[in-house]
Amino acid sequence: MNMESVLLQRLTSFVVSSGMPGLFVTMALEGAGLPIPSEVVLPFAGIMVSSKLLAFWPVVLWASLGQLAGALLTYGLGKYGGAFWVSGHGRLGKAALASAERWFDHHGELAVFVCRLLPGVRGVISVPAGFARMPWNRFLPYSLAGIIPWTVALVLAGAKFGELWRKAPGWSVAFRAAGLAGIVAVACFAVWQLLRLRSSS
Repeated sequence: MNMESVLLQRLTSFVVSSGMPGLFVTMALEGAGLPIPSEVVLPFAGIMVSSKLLAFWPVVLWASLGQLAGALLTYGLGKYGGAFWVSGHGRLGKAALASAERWFDHHGELAVFVCRLLPGVRGVISVPAGFARMPWNRFLPYSLAGIIPWTVALVLAGAKFGELWRKAPGWSVAFRAAGLAGIVAVACFAVWQLLRLRSSS
């Protein structure tokens, strides 16, 4: 088992054992640009919703607030420390940071919203926004406008999958296998993205 798989396993175990606070912390780290794939964590939280272990809207609320807290942290680092400090000492991926900077240069404040919907750069767009001195009272609504639909979509996908998994007839092995393959594919894609960014940084 490689390091990324161990990390994902520990993160999901952390969310299971600590509930909403664990989800908040995990998503805050993701929102701060650390290599934690919300594409895996949020659908997993959705599966817990379908199992009645968590409730849908509290999951969305805590996960969104966590991402926003992480985003505000990196926004502050970008504003007061500069992109060089963050990329050099915060260990954010240089490739993802460069991509986020290009997005912000070309699209301005709208990039904060758009990049919240893009894997790979969504966690680091706060840095160029802070570095460019984007007003915080505009940064917050633009960020939330991207964070909330991203969170709702992934949690809902996990919840719906969990419901279908339990309701599928016993003979529907193909359906269950296809669903499992989909989850594995998403996880593999997220890990591949992390490895690609790491190798190019």
